Amino acid sequence: MSDIDILRLSYEKPGVFGELFDRHQSRFLKIALSNLASKEKSEDVVQNAFVRIYKYGKNFILQGGDFKLWSDKILYNCIIDEAKKTRLQVKLSEEIESLLEAPSEFPEYESNNFLNSVFDKLDFISRDILKMRFVFGKSFKYIGRTLGISSGAARVRAHRAKKMFVETYKQMS
Repeated sequence: MSDIDILRLSYEKPGVFGELFDRHQSRFLKIALSNLASKEKSEDVVQNAFVRIYKYGKNFILQGGDFKLWSDKILYNCIIDEAKKTRLQVKLSEEIESLLEAPSEFPEYESNNFLNSVFDKLDFISRDILKMRFVFGKSFKYIGRTLGISSGAARVRAHRAKKMFVETYKQMS
């Protein structure tokens, strides 16, 4: 039985949703653990993702599409929501760090607050692309699938977002 069929059936028989959970829980947990600092937060994020999948599943069934891509996007959004709650401990890639002169007089927590402030000044899409690429290390293919664009478009948007981040960083420092 396909994931969509299980989701559809779960609205008539809620116990069936457990099968969907069993199929994807370990993959979701692996993704969450690679993006969040603690196992407890990762487990909470996975749980929240499944709640959202069930909550918005009827709309997804009506629209159709690839269940894995849709559910991965929900998981990613839950990870971002958790990161916003705890103010993401930003660890930039070497590619971005080489373009910046990090304010060495800041203690680490203030530096993270500063970098989060720079991220907050960017538009939502640029911020997400930067975090996916330069904080979480995701491929352009993954970013493109998550945002519903081609990997080439993801590459271009990441380049533009990186330039905006560096300009904003320099203006604020």
